[in-house]
Formats: sequence, structure tokens, C-alpha cells
Amino acid sequence: MKFGRSSIFIVLGCALFSCSDKDDSDVAKAVDYEAGVYQWLVKEQLPNGLLESTTGSNFVSLYDNSLAAIAFTAKGDYAKAEKIFDVFTFLLSSEFNQGTGGFYQFRDRMGSPLSGSGRWLGDNAWLLIALNNYKAKTGSGKYNNLALILENWIRQLQDIDGSVWGGYDPITGVKTGKVTENMIDAFNAVPGYDQFHKNLLDYFNNERWDSQNKSLICAPGSYYMYA
Repeated sequence: MKFGRSSIFIVLGCALFSCSDKDDSDVAKAVDYEAGVYQWLVKEQLPNGLLESTTGSNFVSLYDNSLAAIAFTAKGDYAKAEKIFDVFTFLLSSEFNQGTGGFYQFRDRMGSPLSGSGRWLGDNAWLLIALNNYKAKTGSGKYNNLALILENWIRQLQDIDGSVWGGYDPITGVKTGKVTENMIDAFNAVPGYDQFHKNLLDYFNNERWDSQNKSLICAPGSYYMYA
């Protein structure tokens, strides 16, 4: 059985949502499919804890690994989620705390960042979401330091108008891009509800809300206006 990158989304959906509105045969099929996809996900985890986005690709995504950690946590396979978190804990001093801060978006299977990879808000926010899920499920404070460092990095990306910068350009190293999707990620990743969240909601209301279509826009003038 072969699966691709999208299987991480599938197994996460199967793990988090029930099929209670389906008949017994549909439920059985869904359970069988979930089991197959989940076994693929388990086998994808490399000895160092990371998962390639597709089998044998030598391409590792921070976002995909965050989703995998959420799936492992949802299934109660905490040790597998911890192996992912341990990689990024190890990389704090050599990567996160260097330069602009933040973890790189893409790396190879050995953990080395790929050339041209940026340090983006959305990807780092999803790692924090995964850590928050793990703590909520296990009650463990093992990764509190990693979570706090990520949270503080996200918070410092907030601009004076309440928006949140999308991260740092890999060439210039300057803050760039303000994409609604990534800001929503940040809103959900940062724990609680404080001035960070209030300021961001104000920005959404003032700058990104399309009152006619009752929807947030991606960015003013964007080709993918509602993506």
C-alpha cells in the first residue's frame, strides 16, 4: 500500500473525527482505511524522529511533521510525537536561536535546512499547536520551554496595527508577508486570549473582513483573494 503526503491529513482527520453518521459497513471501511494510512505514517518516521513528506523524497516539512505529531498524539502514540518534538528541542540552540529565530520550513531527512528555506509564521505556529495538543492530552510539561520559545517568537512578529508578519525572507532576513491564513494559525497557536488576540481580531475586522461576502480575505489585491 502506497500513500503520499496528503495521507497525513487523512489519518489526522480519521483520528480526530468519528463516522457515527454512517452505516456499519461504511464505518468498517473507514476504520480499515484509517488503519492502513496510520501504519504508513508510523513507518514513515525515520530513526531520528522526522518524517519525510513522501516516502524516500529526502524532503522534510515542518508543517507536515507538526501534523504527524498531532496525529500521533490523537492516537495515543505519545512516544512517536515526542521523537518529533525532541528533534526541534535539539535544534533550538543551533537553529532557532540563531539569526532571525524560528525553525526553517524545509530540511532534508538528516535535519539540515534546505537552501532557500524561510522561517515562516504558519509552519512554526503549527508546531506550537502540536505541542499544545500534546500537553492538553498528556498533562506533561516536558516541552514547556520549547512551547514558550515558539510563543514568544510568534508574539514578537505582531505589528503595531495588530497584524502578524508572516516570518522572515530567506534572502534578506527581513519580516515579510501578512497572510490571513498564517495569522489565523498564530491566533490559535498562542495560548489563552489576551491583547495579542484582541489586536489581531481588530485588524481582521478593520482590514481583512469582506462584509459583502461575509469572509476574511487572504490579502488585499491577492490573486487568491479568498484562499
